[in-house]
Amino acid sequence: EGAKHAIACETKSFAARTVSKASSEQVVQGPQEGFVEAIRQNTSLVRRIIRAENLITEMMQVGARNKASVAMMYLKDLANPKLVQEIKRRISKIETDYIGDTGMLEEFIEDHPFALVPQTLKTERPDRVAAHLVEGKVAIIIDGSPFALIVPVDFFAFLQSPEDFYLRLPYGFWLRILRMAAIFLTLLLPAFYIAVATFHQEMIPTDLLLSISAAKEMVPFTTVLEILFIEL
Repeated sequence: EGAKHAIACETKSFAARTVSKASSEQVVQGPQEGFVEAIRQNTSLVRRIIRAENLITEMMQVGARNKASVAMMYLKDLANPKLVQEIKRRISKIETDYIGDTGMLEEFIEDHPFALVPQTLKTERPDRVAAHLVEGKVAIIIDGSPFALIVPVDFFAFLQSPEDFYLRLPYGFWLRILRMAAIFLTLLLPAFYIAVATFHQEMIPTDLLLSISAAKEMVPFTTVLEILFIEL
């Protein structure tokens, strides 16, 4: 009453599912909430965890037809300003009619589109996003997708489980060691078996060598082809 100005606020809302458990990254210990398809709900889930005035949310739009809203979240005092500017530049340079998911956005901003190893980390857990934000990384959330992108990431980020943050040091440490050991064994054991069975048979105990030879009598493939079939 008596004021000469009015405030216009956006109050529109769309139908969306409520916050529920994360389906692809379930944990026994830790928060159970997962992202939904509404961008405002997703940013509020992260902001509820990190209650800091330095948590910045910058909104952008991509897609000439659908004009999807994209939120870029980072901690101003931790994130590298050059990194933030580079991500904004790449998103603003996107020229396409439609972007409906973070997977489509990832293809436009990654460095090496044909690389087999992913260059961004996808997650549907707000607590995992918060954990990476406090490490100085940037999260990208797009309206309509229940997954967020974390950039930049290194190879070891893919060896971490969301539950690692809630385990005591001995358990979390050895779980990561086991994952790394499993990767090296998966990569090296087939080659080791081929080398021993084909070129260094003297390293195999006699009884085991006889068993391997008996098992291969009726197989019309060499050891190399067998391992290739197993890998495929």
